[in-house]
Amino acid sequence: MKKIRIVIEKWAHGGFSLAHVEGRPIFITGGIPGEEVDITIEKEEKKVSFAKVTDILKKDKIRTESDCNLFGECGGCSYRHLPYQEELNLKKKLLLELFPDVKGELEVLSGSPVKYRNNVQWQMDGGQIGFYGRFSHNLLPVETGCPNLPDILQPKLWQDKFQNRKDKKQKRELRVSDPSGTDLAKNQKAKPAVLNSERETTHVRVGEMVFSIPPTGFFQINTGLILPWLNQIKEYIGTADSCLELFCGVGLIGLGLGIPWKRYQGYEINQQAIEFAKRNADEMRRTRMEFVTKDLYSQNLPKEAMTIGTWIVNPPRSGLNDRIIAQMESARPKKIIYSSCNPQTLKRDISLLMKKGYESARMCLVDFFPRTHHYEVLVDLRLEL
Repeated sequence: MKKIRIVIEKWAHGGFSLAHVEGRPIFITGGIPGEEVDITIEKEEKKVSFAKVTDILKKDKIRTESDCNLFGECGGCSYRHLPYQEELNLKKKLLLELFPDVKGELEVLSGSPVKYRNNVQWQMDGGQIGFYGRFSHNLLPVETGCPNLPDILQPKLWQDKFQNRKDKKQKRELRVSDPSGTDLAKNQKAKPAVLNSERETTHVRVGEMVFSIPPTGFFQINTGLILPWLNQIKEYIGTADSCLELFCGVGLIGLGLGIPWKRYQGYEINQQAIEFAKRNADEMRRTRMEFVTKDLYSQNLPKEAMTIGTWIVNPPRSGLNDRIIAQMESARPKKIIYSSCNPQTLKRDISLLMKKGYESARMCLVDFFPRTHHYEVLVDLRLEL
């Protein structure tokens, strides 16, 4: 692989730093702006290259020793060479580059930067388990453990169990199923159930509520930050007692807010998720809540939904589409609370909504995914009168 010596210029989105060689952009993993480093080109595209740091000739003072021996090889983490507070500062800086006109102080919610995940997808090959390498499907055995996982999900507990299974599938998706709500980042001696989340129903406690999640169902992976995230949404909602939620999943937001809705409608394409949302509502004895299966990208909302004044949207990474934006323009709800896991599509959607008369009143960065380049963003959008 080709090696080059460069001085890193600046941070870039996507977990990279950036340099140029003969005018060609190179996105670098494991670097810090101002450092002089040797890099190895890992991937060439038509207009850009991707590389990793292999040697450091001039080190930045903020650099810290990684706590993972696979950092730089694994495709998961981006910032293990930074103190966690520096990572938060960087994520905040990059978000503000996308939204320079945000009103007020950009709020930040964060928790433990280690042992925070409630699930894992282990890859398997030749009797070994691990993760795929960056830009490849080559297995990297995780022999010393992953710092993002609690002890109960570490590979040392699962290696033999996977090898002895008759089913030799190339991956295993595991989720901690714990109705008691043990904080595994603080209590590593606890041993709640760990289930195959591709095949089994799992349960996650959030505050006083326990959510049932269907096999293959989506749920936030950082249990410790769910309640602060919900409290922030609740603060944005204010005194509203009616709500329309798009992409409601198993009802985490609508139910988790704990608001005694006079009227609530939640929509989601996944029929199994909707069935579990209804089940969760029944178990929590919540009434006046309607959950409906609908493909929001291709089907319009019913007329009665369009009269609700507060909307919550929590779409997948692709964000909203023209159909949903057009319905927002037609319904003109007074408030839209947008929770996004992709700042790029969030910027696109908010730019369109601002042209329709909305303004961003508040914004909050929620670091659901420490040590990676990912994070959640909450935006409180209000209709300008």
